[in-house]
Order: sequence, then C-alpha cells, then structure tokens
Amino acid sequence: MHSDYPPPNTHPSCERVLVLEKENTGIDTDVEVVILEARSEGATSVDGDGGEIFWIVFPDEPNRAWDFTERALRAHKRFKQTVAA
Repeated sequence: MHSDYPPPNTHPSCERVLVLEKENTGIDTDVEVVILEARSEGATSVDGDGGEIFWIVFPDEPNRAWDFTERALRAHKRFKQTVAA
C-alpha cells in the first residue's frame, strides 16, 4: 500500500490516492490501517456536505480511483475481498 498522484480522470478535489497492491494487501487486513494511512498520506478530500472522502485505487484497476465515505469503505465488499487476498 502506498500513496500516489491520482489517475488523470479522477475528481479534481482528489490530490492523492491510496494504492492497494496485490503483494501486501494480506498484511493490511484492518480497514483502520487503510483509513489511517489514507489520512496520513493526504489521500482524502472533503465532499460538499463536509464529509471525508477516501480515494482508493485497487490493484486490478490501476487507472481508476474510487471514492468512499468512511462508512462505505468499511462496508464495501470489493475492498474487503481485496485486503483479505
């Protein structure tokens, strides 16, 4: 897992993204680790309602950044499958 600049087609408010890598996703199985890492690396933004948005790039789609609220990130089936791999 590492932070990077977002892919070109990402939302303008996204300055950094958190990239999940196949090689180390089994290590970071706790969503808390991912949330803390995204915050510390600046891979978050704020939506129009003032909510925090987490920008995640999955290993199988390196050119697509996905935006999640904290609640959605915790519940997202694909995220859970990726970090459990």
